[in-house]
Amino acid sequence: MADKQNLKDLILEAEKRGKIVFMTIDGPMSVDLEKFIQQPTEGLLYDLNRDRATILTSISINNLKWVNDFCVMKVITKLIEYYDERTTRNNLLEKIRYYFELMDAMDTVHLLLSSGTHPKRYGAYRRLSIMVGEMEDELRKII
Repeated sequence: MADKQNLKDLILEAEKRGKIVFMTIDGPMSVDLEKFIQQPTEGLLYDLNRDRATILTSISINNLKWVNDFCVMKVITKLIEYYDERTTRNNLLEKIRYYFELMDAMDTVHLLLSSGTHPKRYGAYRRLSIMVGEMEDELRKII
């Protein structure tokens, strides 16, 4: 009973520090949750003993825990796919916003140049033009 209580205390203490505890062949291991979830899906599932191969080798008629383990594996995989898609979409939106901010800045500098009041702004216009071109190239690669 003491071992179970010690393990419970270890898990709850680790949680307070932003860590998780999982079982390895050498016993409990505590790692930072943020770092743990940054690994590829296959590694994450393997570390949790929830990869497909491990689950399918643990099938037992007497213990149907494998059914929920299989479900957890599928849910985690799908959630990571959704997260990756959303992150990619958000990055694209940020790049598009930045592109339009550059275009607005170019328009402003162009107006200043055409009014003749700020002839020294040509260098800024040229730099913005180069930045817009680079951003257009980057967006073409993505889209």
